[in-house]
Amino acid sequence: QEKGGMASYPGIKATLVTGDVIGKIKAGKAVTGVDTTKARRYLVELCWSVLRDELDPSDVAPAIRGAFQDHAVASSNFADVIWLASLETEMLPDVRSKLVELAKALCDVDRGGGEPLLTRELLIERCEGEFLEECGLIPSSVGWKKKEVRINTRLVYTQNKFNLLREESEGYSKLITALAEFGRSGDGNAAAAIRSVQSLIGYFDLDPNRALDLVLDAYEHAPTQDGFMELLGLFRKGAHAQVLGFKFQNHAKASEAAANANANRAEADDSDVEQGEEGEEGEE
Repeated sequence: QEKGGMASYPGIKATLVTGDVIGKIKAGKAVTGVDTTKARRYLVELCWSVLRDELDPSDVAPAIRGAFQDHAVASSNFADVIWLASLETEMLPDVRSKLVELAKALCDVDRGGGEPLLTRELLIERCEGEFLEECGLIPSSVGWKKKEVRINTRLVYTQNKFNLLREESEGYSKLITALAEFGRSGDGNAAAAIRSVQSLIGYFDLDPNRALDLVLDAYEHAPTQDGFMELLGLFRKGAHAQVLGFKFQNHAKASEAAANANANRAEADDSDVEQGEEGEEGEE
């Protein structure tokens, strides 16, 4: 078994970064003619060539810049390759240390004096906390994970609380009036309607979800008023699905209640008819 466990875990078979290509890269010659449809494959093989000690980390940046015209896309794709390789080498500490060296080298100014191929921000965006700590990009993966959970909680799960007791019915009545006028205005000024709705929500401290519900009701009564689509953009997109879901549930419950009422009425009518027929037969 080779050092670093490479015999048991060879990475990926080289079909693009062959011995001739590696020779060109080491000689400082540009590698051209890489098919754009095979660009990601080329980058993966290039990464594993470093992990197999076939290339030096300092060879990678020039090899990528010479092969691709769009350096920004190539950098983004190679950051994905680093992330994938970091997952594949979790149980191979010797190989993983080479990957860490590669990531650090690509965050430094390349040997040609150009800008770094990768940035700290790009790797933080793509890679796991443990790998970032090994690269020295963050002080602690544990602290990073806690910070990530806090930010995710704040963005996804934190709800804005509105004091419904402080809300004034005047605000909703003015909002309904404004929406009704906007619906009747035909090709009305959507920008003016947006400013009006924003002002009413802010001045009267209205619940945005309840305001959105009223906007949807107004749109339902004036479906030809395309300006309502711009007005809906005033509200958080995630709230659209939630409010519509509640409206559909209420419609379903109302439809079910109406169906039950009709069934009970039909049953009562049938019972009245049967009793009437029995009464006529008794008189005879």
